[in-house]
Amino acid sequence: MLVLHQLKRLLSDDCLVWHDIPVGTQARQPDFFIFSPRQGLLALEVKETRRPGA
Repeated sequence: MLVLHQLKRLLSDDCLVWHDIPVGTQARQPDFFIFSPRQGLLALEVKETRRPGA
């Protein structure tokens, strides 16, 4: 998964990245959770897009 590899490459080593973790009573699944000890927790939803001509 391209986004996961990019996140791991670009984020600092103390960040943790999880993907497709069920959350809440309806078990919704944000694409990624990113945890930084300095900045907190971020739930990230990635939308698929295509580049022109791709």
